[in-house]
This record gives sequence, C-alpha cells and structure tokens, in this order.
Amino acid sequence: MAKSKTKKRAKDPRVPVACAVCRKRVLVRPLRVESVVCCGQTMSQAAGTAKVAIECTRCHRGGSRLWSDGPTYACDACGTDRLRVTGPDIRIPGRPKTEKGPTAAGTKRGTTENSVVAEAQSVADRIATFLQAAGIEVSVVGNDLELNGQRISLRVLSGQRVEQRTLNAVVARYFSDRLLEAAQASLEHPRDGLELRHQPKSPVVEVRYRGSNVAFVSAAGWTSPSNERSGVGNFLTTGTQWEELRVLAGLEPAEGLATDTAPKGEAAASAPKARRPPIRDGVGFNHYDFPFDLSTEVRDLAESASAKIRTGRSLAFGHAVHMRGASGFELTFAPIAAPRGRPEVEVVFVEEAVAQAFRMRVSAIGDPLPVWAPEATTEHERLARGWALALVAFAELTCPPTLDHLRASPCTSGGSRQASSTAPGRSGVSSRTTDPERRMSREPSGRRRTFEPTGETARWLASYVAGHRRKLQAGQEASASAAANAATIGIALRSGETWVSPHTRGVPPGIRLHFAWNAPKAFSDPRAGAVARARGVQA
Repeated sequence: MAKSKTKKRAKDPRVPVACAVCRKRVLVRPLRVESVVCCGQTMSQAAGTAKVAIECTRCHRGGSRLWSDGPTYACDACGTDRLRVTGPDIRIPGRPKTEKGPTAAGTKRGTTENSVVAEAQSVADRIATFLQAAGIEVSVVGNDLELNGQRISLRVLSGQRVEQRTLNAVVARYFSDRLLEAAQASLEHPRDGLELRHQPKSPVVEVRYRGSNVAFVSAAGWTSPSNERSGVGNFLTTGTQWEELRVLAGLEPAEGLATDTAPKGEAAASAPKARRPPIRDGVGFNHYDFPFDLSTEVRDLAESASAKIRTGRSLAFGHAVHMRGASGFELTFAPIAAPRGRPEVEVVFVEEAVAQAFRMRVSAIGDPLPVWAPEATTEHERLARGWALALVAFAELTCPPTLDHLRASPCTSGGSRQASSTAPGRSGVSSRTTDPERRMSREPSGRRRTFEPTGETARWLASYVAGHRRKLQAGQEASASAAANAATIGIALRSGETWVSPHTRGVPPGIRLHFAWNAPKAFSDPRAGAVARARGVQA
C-alpha cells in the first residue's frame, strides 16, 4: 500500500491580540507595530484588523475602532485626537500555551470564571453605592442593578476605566437628566455667560463660560479641554465637588473662601489677591469626598472637624507641628501657605513605615475640606485614613475650647506655681486671647488633655505665641494689615477682632513642635474606619 504524502502546514503568520475590555483574543496579521497611549504609558500594539475599545479623554465617549492606519483617532463628539485604550494594556503575547488534559483546562477555566464573577459583583456594589450617595434608590441583584423593579444588566470586568465607562453608560441611559440638573443647580444656570451643552442620553455635560469651553463633566469626575485640570467626586448631586468648576465658571473668587463675614472697606481692598489655583498640579488630583467604604463614625468625626476648621479656627502656627498617636501613626502639619492661590496646609501622614503626603485646604464652601494628593482616587485607604485624621487633629489643634495644649503639664507641689505663672503670663498665648477664650481656659476640665507637648516643645511653649484672634476694645476696628494677614491663612475677622501674627521668643528657627495626641477611639486601629467592599460587611 502506497504511503500517503502529508502536506506540510505553513506557519500561521498571525498573532493573537487581546482586547483591553472584553479580553477576547483575535488573530491578526501584524502589518506593522505602532505606539499608542494607554493609561499614561506608551504601549505597542499590532495594527491590523483587531478591534479594540477606546474612549475619548475629553468627553469619555467610547466605541470600537480599527487601529490600522494610525495610533489615534478623532472623536466624533468633541473632535479631540487623543483617544486611548480604556483597559490597562493591549497585550501582544506569543502563541498561547495550551494546558494538557481536560482537568487542568477545566480548573483554569473555573478559576477565571469565578474571579470574573466576583469582580463583576464588586463593581456592581460600588456603582450602586455611588448612585445611592446621590439619592438614587437602586439595589444589587447578583451582578446587576435593580431600579424601580427594572433589572439593569452590567457587563463589566476589572479595571478602573472600564468601571467608569460602565457607570457612564448607566447614567447616560437612566440618569442623564439628573447630571444636568446637578450642573444647573451647582453652577447657577441660567445666567449671563454660562452655557451648558448636553445631548439627550449623554453621560457628559459640557460647560462653557463666555464662549470658551472650560470643562467636560461626567458622573464621577471632570476634565478641562486640555486635560491639564481635573477633579473627582459624585457629580450627580450638589456639593463641594463642584467648587473648582464654580471658579472656572466665574462664580467663586479665586482667593480662599471663609464662611465668616469677609473684611469690608479698607481691609477688603488691602487683602492680597490670590491667583486662580491650578486644579491639577503635576501628577495629582483634587478630592472632595471620602470613599464610600469609610465608616459612618469616622466620616462624621471628620466632617464635624472640617466644619469647625471653616467656622471656628482661632489659632495658627508659624512652625511645623508634629504629633504622634497612641497607635503609632504620625502627622506633620506645615505652616499654612497659599502656593496654589488658596490657603492650605501640607500634611505628611506616616503609618506602618509608609508615608502619605497631601495638601489640605483650610477654607472652602462645604465639608469635608478638599485635599490634593498624588493618587487619582479616594479609594486609596491610606489617603482616606490620613485625610480623616488630619481633619480631626487640625481642628483640635487650631480650634481649641481651651489653650491647655499650648502649655506644659503642671507640676506637682512647688512646680505648680511656676507652671501657673508661666502659662497665662505676659509672653504666653492666653494673655493675648479673646475674653471668652480666657474664661474657658480658666475653667477646670475633667477630661484628659488631647495634646501633650513632648521634649523641648514643653519648654518652648512657655514663650511661644501662636497666631490668634484678639478682642478689641469697644469702638476699635482691626487694621488693614491685620485683616490682610488673617485673610492669607483663610480667616475672616469678626467685628471687634484683630489678628496677631505668630511670633516667638527664644525658639530656634526651623524647629518642629512635637505633641503626643490622644486621638478618638475610632482611629485606634489602623484598619478601623474602612468597610469591606463586600456588601454589608464591616472590616
């Protein structure tokens, strides 16, 4: 019997390309390799017939395009030429290795399916929580949402930008009118010079002021046309997340905002004019609200402290202040400055040998006071904990009911006379406080002191004068320079008050004031305050 000739199969020149969104693998003929921008990094992708999901960086409109004759395409909606892949990368692996045996293949397939289902459920939970925070009554059923008895199917996979795109799709179909209403209420539309452009069933509102496009607003954030400015938050409702947009739309002044009565007359005229602050400084974002998984107790403490800082701040320090909590965390506050046009304090939060730096405003129109941080999302647990701790600590430091934390601990027997004579003495802080504060400082306190000076700080405080309000005699008014100095750190003086700038006697320049802080019990555990992402489970 003649042996049959077997034809040798030619090697398939195509290579598999995985879609960044659906992960579907497609064999494409690599005509050439081009460079594309993805998540801020340069990735290589084989051009050919593979479709990949892309999203506009301005208006967040997405679609499927062929990447065959160039790395970028223009968006049909806004005309930008900076379209990018929505997923974490475009992978061009070699030919996939097949698992031998049905058991191995079945196990791998089952593990992948379980992880996809778990991630889809987690994304559904986060989107439902986001909508519920805006007052929308939705519930989670499996991996989908339920609204008024109607099932909303969510086909989502992992990846932040994919989650954002899914949220935009839900908003575009069911809640686009709510986004427009929130923009109209927050930006006081209609009014002269302001135009809001919004297409039906669109997840984006375009904000134009005096003929110029200033921002594209979606449910979870906004970007400027040049992508140099951006902000995150829940824009389906009103709140402080709209503050920067109000500035761009000509509503709020660029200088620091305070809820007290602003200086009038000569004082207002002499107050320094701060420039309009950039929204994005380097690689960083402004944050306007805590993540949804922060516990109610911690959130309430932080927001209450934020309101106290905005309305009741009476002290300011000319030196950096370092404090250590009983659980081991550390906080360092720099003196208040306005490098970006609004008064803010630089904060460094250290816990478990990991540092988190951010800038916190000390004046705003709502709570919590916004922060700028290098991270792009407030879901970062360390940032959320440090932000909340900074608000509570800064409020107790600068809005004290008494001035005990600016005095060394009183000594027993013979030392008590020296402590009592030094604290309210001529060079001490209490001699320059308002009458109500002086009276409160003399009242006995049955509770444990919140702050305890440590090391050399206890000695320096004997001659340290922090910046503070001072009550004037009847008929006197603050000078223009005093009102201007207070305004630079976000404090508006009340009638009959003046501002005393911080100064020291015998304290070396550039030192830090060190305190031990008795923080609230809600912060005793480094993991406290975070709620597990699983529904209804608290960590």
